[in-house]
Amino acid sequence: MNSPPLKVAKKCVDIFIGLLVTYLKSIFIVCVFFAVIVALLGGFAQAGALVVFAPIMSIMFSIKSLLIVGYPAALALYFFKIKQKLWWVLVGGITAQVAYFLFMHPLLASEEGINLLLAMPAMIGMLTGFMLQKRLFNDMPLIKEGYNPVSKENPTFKSIFGDSWDELPPVMKAHYANRPYSDDETVAEGALDVMCKSPLSWLAPIMKLLGQIPPANETGVPVSVQFKSDKDSKAFHFVRTFNFKQNKPYVFHSRMVQIKGNEVIEIMRFGLSWRLLYSWDGEKVVLAHKGYALLAFGHFIPLPLTLLMGKGYAEEIAVDDKTFDMVTHITHPWWGKVYEYKGRFEVMG
Repeated sequence: MNSPPLKVAKKCVDIFIGLLVTYLKSIFIVCVFFAVIVALLGGFAQAGALVVFAPIMSIMFSIKSLLIVGYPAALALYFFKIKQKLWWVLVGGITAQVAYFLFMHPLLASEEGINLLLAMPAMIGMLTGFMLQKRLFNDMPLIKEGYNPVSKENPTFKSIFGDSWDELPPVMKAHYANRPYSDDETVAEGALDVMCKSPLSWLAPIMKLLGQIPPANETGVPVSVQFKSDKDSKAFHFVRTFNFKQNKPYVFHSRMVQIKGNEVIEIMRFGLSWRLLYSWDGEKVVLAHKGYALLAFGHFIPLPLTLLMGKGYAEEIAVDDKTFDMVTHITHPWWGKVYEYKGRFEVMG
């Protein structure tokens, strides 16, 4: 059990990481925005320099005020119970930093005019980016892995489906029967039709390197899926083996981790993750898109990739007590459905 001092230390670290990540994302948003404008005006070299060097310059001129004003302000908001929600703690911390840097720091510097001239656009832009990022990065600035405790005796997904668990058809209960912190394993066998269109197909080499969904086009692909528990965690592993005709078997391995309630994160190789909501609508299991994230240092850092990659979606429909149909696809707002695999599986036990 963690001692009170250790809990306080962990909370301080969490707030610091959250503040720093939020700060960097804010700068990134503004730099990309201005880079696009510069590029549209014909200054491609200047746009690249803006994306590369502007964040570095912004950090150089303002990181000290973040550490000596923003971070203490955020800690004060939390520990004096002025604000307990992480989002508002970060709002207060960065607002205090901006106020200090714009109004106090130039008066204390030896070269006030130059510092103010260099810093004001970066700081105002950073605050603007901060106000935009909550929408772009899907609410919380970061989420800590292992947030939601689960019972070791019940199936991992029982707490995810909640009251709907008892309504699930037998095949779905068998599909999601694994318990956390165990060596439970269930196998499903079936066949899938796989479709991958451009521009997503252009990224095939990168997708393979990152161990993502198979970038292929083929029908009737035999697929075996192992649903595995982990003795040391509550993670629910999906090990999918695609047996394509012309290529060696392709393994797509990911693990599902419950964050809270029916919110789940699917973690793939190198920490790239899909945030989703699990639900039972009375007829099918639905996996609804909530965003993308990167797992780093035990935290999920939301990534604004939906406009680049599109929205993920999946559903599973019971056919009988041992068989279910499933479909998963990625739909881009501009290019439509760029990826899909669908087919039928039998739960073998």
